[in-house]
Amino acid sequence: MDWLIDNPTPVYFLLTAVALALLVTLWVTRKRAFAVALGIVALLALLFAVLTLVIDTDQKRIRRALDDMEAGVKARDVDRIFKHLTRDFMLQGSSREAFRALATRVLKSGEVEDVRIWDLEDWNVNRPESAARGTARVSFKAKPKGVWDNGVYYLVKAVFVLEDGEWRLQSFEVFDPIADSNTPLPMPK
Repeated sequence: MDWLIDNPTPVYFLLTAVALALLVTLWVTRKRAFAVALGIVALLALLFAVLTLVIDTDQKRIRRALDDMEAGVKARDVDRIFKHLTRDFMLQGSSREAFRALATRVLKSGEVEDVRIWDLEDWNVNRPESAARGTARVSFKAKPKGVWDNGVYYLVKAVFVLEDGEWRLQSFEVFDPIADSNTPLPMPK
């Protein structure tokens, strides 16, 4: 049911179309049954809205992790960022420790002051029902602010894994979305 909660637009569209049809029919016929049906559709829409807010899907959990990492960059809090990385995190052959050293340097020096993440798409969440370890691939756009802010944004293709019950970033690649979205850009050392 996660796919329905994460993509509610078709349901809202369908409920709106049914409600409009019932409203027009009620207006024309003035029959009480159409008013009752309209009320039922309104209750269904309300129930579905509550479900979309209450049910915590994998996509919502990954989005929260990305939001917290984004806030960690702004606060220059390396620990806040790294709590969302797996123990076996790798970036272009570099270990988690090497990436932590790079992140600490660029955040403390002000090379990167903030980052904006948007347009999460191409979701591919694989979470077998019996397995505690799932994988998720997602693409999104990111724009660093600071010395590296050259007015462009980047395409990021990330891999998350379920580790200790939380979705954590295992690896990612950064691409130039305009010039070449197939060849990863080299990361600074």
